[in-house]
Amino acid sequence: MPIGEIKIQLGSTPLVEITIIDAETELAKDVSGLTVKEFLFQPPNVEDTFKVAADFSSDGTDGKVKYVPTNADFNVKGNWFVQFMGNDGTNYINLIPEPFTVLPNLEVVT
Repeated sequence: MPIGEIKIQLGSTPLVEITIIDAETELAKDVSGLTVKEFLFQPPNVEDTFKVAADFSSDGTDGKVKYVPTNADFNVKGNWFVQFMGNDGTNYINLIPEPFTVLPNLEVVT
């Protein structure tokens, strides 16, 4: 079963990226054959869970899949989960959901 390393970068260049690792070899798994690539995001209010299409960061041979979020995607502060799911029609990858926290923006008090 593959495992993943998730990187979430918010700010001027937002990015959610995962590197899918082969659990046996501990190397990046070639996922270039995946025809379905999706991220599932679960905010603190579970009813607002949403799914988005993902893209390869390059060509998929490096195991990297990404999603570029919009400003509205992470507008709820609190504890979230993200899960990657993909398939090639025969083989399925469903990674364990990973937690992350969305913090409120800082406010300048004058």
